[in-house]
Amino acid sequence: MTEGRRRTLCGFGLLAALLAGAWSCGAVMRSPGEQLLVSKCGACHPRPERERFDRAGWEEVLERHRERVPLDEAQRRDVLEWLGSAD
Repeated sequence: MTEGRRRTLCGFGLLAALLAGAWSCGAVMRSPGEQLLVSKCGACHPRPERERFDRAGWEEVLERHRERVPLDEAQRRDVLEWLGSAD
């Protein structure tokens, strides 16, 4: 195997390992709602199981937390969209 090919393969291996590690620790996120959940709720809670409640149930959860973790309307909508996408 040539030196150039070995470096290329090592580079791909390193990239794959970094991406796998980033995904497992939650660094790769897909939506603004998920990002908000991690940044605002993650200090006290693990990432929620979205299947735990339907959309109405998640709306109640957000309402109970409204004073502790205020969200503007757009943030609330994004979080509910992500939580409710498991329905």
